[in-house]
Amino acid sequence: MSIVDRAGTELTKTGHALTAMNFPLPTLPVGNYHVRLRATVNGQNDTLVLPISVVTSTLRHSQTSIALLEAGEQPQLSSDGDTQVVFGNANRLLAYSTFQNVRWAPHHRLDEGLAATIADRHLTDDFQADTWPSAFDPNAYVTSTGVALYPFGSDDIEYAALAAGDPAMSPVRGQLLGWFTQVVNNPDSNTDQVSYALLGLAKLGQPVLPDVHAWLAVPNLPDHERLTLAMALDAMGAREEVRPIVTYLLQRYGHTQAPYTWLTLGASHDDQLVATARYAIIAADVGDSTGFGALRYSLSHPPKDTTTNLEAALAAERLLATASNAVSISYRLGGQTVTKQLKNTD
Repeated sequence: MSIVDRAGTELTKTGHALTAMNFPLPTLPVGNYHVRLRATVNGQNDTLVLPISVVTSTLRHSQTSIALLEAGEQPQLSSDGDTQVVFGNANRLLAYSTFQNVRWAPHHRLDEGLAATIADRHLTDDFQADTWPSAFDPNAYVTSTGVALYPFGSDDIEYAALAAGDPAMSPVRGQLLGWFTQVVNNPDSNTDQVSYALLGLAKLGQPVLPDVHAWLAVPNLPDHERLTLAMALDAMGAREEVRPIVTYLLQRYGHTQAPYTWLTLGASHDDQLVATARYAIIAADVGDSTGFGALRYSLSHPPKDTTTNLEAALAAERLLATASNAVSISYRLGGQTVTKQLKNTD
């Protein structure tokens, strides 16, 4: 067993099969190295080369929080580590916080993997952050007829519809398009399935606006399906048609307690949390301020038996695109007063 240090010196230690041994490493500067494992049996030789990295910190997760700035605000600092305080546009900072949270969450499901990929994209492009690219592959979720929530799982039209349209899903676009179209045309499909299929088709850029209008006019349409169809309208850019649905849902199911907004739409608590996360998407996209509070609520109140990572990432994308006026802030640091002008991109 050997390793070559930066000076080019090869450090070697020899042992025997099935016998543990210690291999003390020298002080290595930050960088990449290779450990070579050589084995010899009966005159036959083989070598494995394993890469290792020496880093300045073992940190693999960052925790972010956001607070609206008020006079005399005292930032909460970490008691056992460094804290970075950033002043900026509230929508932009909430988007950044959201992307950090969903990027480092476990991502075994379709929606979790796509959320991490979306977060990677925006952290790199919009915040110039260093990230490890996620290994999301939508082909891993393809079934014989559609797309599943888990690899080797059964079809899940709900989360497939939410995921449709993102560039990372382009390898399975044809599969999704055929599946959603079949569901819409199948007379045995229920309204829930059709609502999700129309959402998926809308996100794939298909001209389904008349179909969405027709389903919204169905008598006694459940409001969770109305929310799904509102997301379809939003995906097609029909924001003025989304606004009255946002108002209706907020008036009927909405609750606000600063800094949060949430909906009690759904039979279970998890259903209500999912509805709140999806409401955040459409409210943020039409510029309703309750979208900000709904996303904050979603991040602080994760559901028990599912996740809303993808909904959070999609809502954060909408917030990131929302413009705001330039503002001026002043703060005292080390006895000195500092004044800064912030634009929307700061």
